[in-house]
Amino acid sequence: MNIPIFAASATPLIIAIVQVAKSAGFPKRYAPLLALGIGLVLGLVAALATLHPDLDPLIKMATLGIMAGLAASGAYDAVHETTK
Repeated sequence: MNIPIFAASATPLIIAIVQVAKSAGFPKRYAPLLALGIGLVLGLVAALATLHPDLDPLIKMATLGIMAGLAASGAYDAVHETTK
């Protein structure tokens, strides 16, 4: 796994997850701590993929699935807001 590329792709993912959490009622003042925690977890996942290359495809597919789900929910919200 190419760590700089993973880190660059993780940044918008972290932002999206924090935004979803805030819209679900997560306190905004704790959003930086949530982002830090998510970044830590994703860093550990990247380290796990480096230590166990056989897990790399699974981690990539899980990451892509999360990104697709967040994109779909964002698209739904965008359409939903314009039809109100």
